[in-house]
Amino acid sequence: MAARTGECPATDSKAASIAEDVSVQWELFLANTYSFAQLQALDFSEVRLPTEWFHDWLRRTHELAKTGDA
Repeated sequence: MAARTGECPATDSKAASIAEDVSVQWELFLANTYSFAQLQALDFSEVRLPTEWFHDWLRRTHELAKTGDA
């Protein structure tokens, strides 16, 4: 059955949820790690999120690609 206009397949919604998680964790990491003054002078290309987080996001993405469920 085709999705109604304005809706997306469940896998797209789940992929968007993973992407949103990445974005939210980035924001939280910055807010919880650096002061406002540090953020104003920070070279964001030098910031490194915990590697484990990326492993989890990649695992969830692979699960989604294989099974349609992350």
